[in-house]
Amino acid sequence: MLAEYYVLKKGKEELQNLLDVFRKPLEEMRAGEVHELLVQLQFPIIYTTNYDHLLEKAHEKFTGEKTPSIVTLNDMLKVGNNMKVQIVKFHGDLDDLDSVVLDETSYFERMDFEAALDIKMRADMLGRSVLFLGYSLGDFNVRYMMYKLHKLWDSAKDPLAKPKSYIFLTTPNPLLKEVLFEKRGITTFTSEVSDHGEGLKRFLQALLKGVNDLEPQ
Repeated sequence: MLAEYYVLKKGKEELQNLLDVFRKPLEEMRAGEVHELLVQLQFPIIYTTNYDHLLEKAHEKFTGEKTPSIVTLNDMLKVGNNMKVQIVKFHGDLDDLDSVVLDETSYFERMDFEAALDIKMRADMLGRSVLFLGYSLGDFNVRYMMYKLHKLWDSAKDPLAKPKSYIFLTTPNPLLKEVLFEKRGITTFTSEVSDHGEGLKRFLQALLKGVNDLEPQ
């Protein structure tokens, strides 16, 4: 709402100029332990609402390979399905300020879920298991997305074909968890510590250990 107010008072171009101020400090940030764990887990597709390039930096740092991000339809057409990892910037990238979803108008437009990235995301989520990270129960957009997907999955003739999905919550809420997620077939994991960053790191470490234990020796 604050960004929308700023646009109404000063215009979209001024908001873009303001965002440009943040580019340099964001570019100077370094990938941390959580980013390293995400790389080690080798997720084939990562959707992020962040505007920064930390995920791209992490993949280059820990794999030695450059991983271009997908922000627009043109990016989708250029990369095709040949990338080992797809990093999809769902709310845009600071390198393309027109793509950034920040003010209320652009956020509502994203909620239509009808743009090219939205169609890609629905297709990816319908055919794959999904792990939601970094969301809280207060995030209306992820609940709305889950609702729409649940309706699509319910229309399937073979309910057993539905891929399993999971969400990691930093703050437990048993009642809402049961109503909003488990009733829609989404398994929840909750943090065991109050520090959100530490809780996420421990979860990813446990997940990586589980993956490594399952892999054939």
